[in-house]
Amino acid sequence: MKTYYDFMSEIQAEELYDSLVCYGMFSEKLPPIFSGELFLDYCKNIRKHSFSNEWRGYINYETMRNINIPRNIGIPTPMGHELLCKTLMNHWTELTEFFRAKTKGHPRIISRIHIRKMKNTKALFLMNYKNWIVDGTPEPDIYLGKRYMIHADISKCYPSIYTHAIPWALVGKDVAKKI
Repeated sequence: MKTYYDFMSEIQAEELYDSLVCYGMFSEKLPPIFSGELFLDYCKNIRKHSFSNEWRGYINYETMRNINIPRNIGIPTPMGHELLCKTLMNHWTELTEFFRAKTKGHPRIISRIHIRKMKNTKALFLMNYKNWIVDGTPEPDIYLGKRYMIHADISKCYPSIYTHAIPWALVGKDVAKKI
């Protein structure tokens, strides 16, 4: 079975940037009219200067679930999203090595929600990706012998992620504040 690092090491830094700028900004639950292809082309071929590093909010898009309940989807502002993708690209080697060190020896992948190359798409991420052949079926090991099981809907978590938490987790709060 593949590890998180195995999935991550298959992705080159520029491929990560292109895929996240082009496809990573929008949930697969949005209609196909939402695309980042023209924005990626602008960023790589037309834009003369980097976007400013100022804070940006997100755009709220409401869609209807298949059970007739509305779902709010947060869409990042494209300029802020591109800056984040560029930072990930510039530090991709360090990030994959960090992941290798932190997950080495783990017996299984617990979450199937992580970036990976996929067939028939350039996107690197889907919220509901399940491929038991590649990922195995960790549920029996996770569930057996446990007293409680929790199901959680994290659909509203992304707009509320405190972005400073990412560098804090990677290099520690004190080091991140110096950067």
